[in-house]
Amino acid sequence: MPQGGETVMKPGSKFVAGAFAGLMALVLAVSSAGAQEDGEDRERVWKQMETMRILKLTEVLEPSDEQLAKIIPAVKSYAEAQRAKMAERDAILRQLEDQAKKGASPESAAVRANIKKILEIENVMMGVRRAHYDQMEKLLDARQMARYMLFEVRFHDEVQGFMSDLKRRHDRRMRRFMRGGPGGPGDAEPDDLPPPKPE
Repeated sequence: MPQGGETVMKPGSKFVAGAFAGLMALVLAVSSAGAQEDGEDRERVWKQMETMRILKLTEVLEPSDEQLAKIIPAVKSYAEAQRAKMAERDAILRQLEDQAKKGASPESAAVRANIKKILEIENVMMGVRRAHYDQMEKLLDARQMARYMLFEVRFHDEVQGFMSDLKRRHDRRMRRFMRGGPGGPGDAEPDDLPPPKPE
């Protein structure tokens, strides 16, 4: 059991918060160009995020040298596989969104085909996740496995929440720009303010 009555979640939460202090600064710097953000910037952010995630994960798991040599390639391989499938799914979701906005016919074959593709991709992603956790269970003890699962869930939730917040602030800036350009300091809105520092 963890020392001093600590729960497994506590170290995971602590290290995730620490990881996001640096990650937020990086993403905000890259996104400051707004619509000018390009593929190279996004790739740099993703690589920095993955590096930070692995560093913090090693602190959470406290693996042996032998475990570490196997954990890092397993985690990297899983992240790459999931990222590729997410990109594929997101591209089809964008097509589906366009089809919905344009008022596709109720029985559009193209719409049904895209829905089927998305469900198939999500099934593949679930299979990849199950296979990854089966692999990790062979590398970690029970407590490490619990910490890993909790860390991954928290990290994913933090990424999704942060990126959604970033998109809202970017969209708000673009709307102000289209209305005639950014205003003065007094025009700042809640979503434009810097994110709170992690406790």
